[in-house]
Amino acid sequence: AVGKLRYVDRHTTSVARGEGLYWRYEGMLSVLESSLGSVLVANGSIFAIRRGLFPELFPEVANDFQIPMEIGARGYGVIYEPEATAFERSTIFWQEEFQRKVRIIVRGLTGYSTLRSKIRGFRGFQFFSHKLLRWAIGPMLFLTLLSNAVLMENSVFFTLTMMGQLFIYLAAVNGWRMRRTRKPHPLFYLPFYFTMVNLAAVIA
Repeated sequence: AVGKLRYVDRHTTSVARGEGLYWRYEGMLSVLESSLGSVLVANGSIFAIRRGLFPELFPEVANDFQIPMEIGARGYGVIYEPEATAFERSTIFWQEEFQRKVRIIVRGLTGYSTLRSKIRGFRGFQFFSHKLLRWAIGPMLFLTLLSNAVLMENSVFFTLTMMGQLFIYLAAVNGWRMRRTRKPHPLFYLPFYFTMVNLAAVIA
């Protein structure tokens, strides 16, 4: 059983708001996965398992990744219980959050490499769609920008799409400039957080 994570913000920064929005999205996915008895991974802050299901842990793999993967692979249900809640302070500095995202993705890829023989069937599809595709967005965004630059010559459509992409990245730069603002606007902190986490995926 996987609990819910809520952030208690000392400072309402762009990073804090972006991370809070991310965990609300993750919570929504967990509710949908739980309806199938197949939550993909745990929240390291709050989860519980049967004592008899505790596996031998690999030191290079995050236990909140390995344990639900091992349990799910053995045919047991992994569910989400939103009334079991953990509270954490959100990160204030974007560098700290960036490094944390890189570390999480590296450990996730390491976990997949270690446990890939057990990530099969529906849970294999879940891992591909929920995690691997998300981590691939960063490189895909770079290729999209590059291909758009090539295609925009003599094309009104691709010129407009390039302008749209540049607008998002300029908004992200402005969100970075306003990262410590007490009440950052979603127009800026969402592109900033989105760009930051996908850059972290590229680095990872």
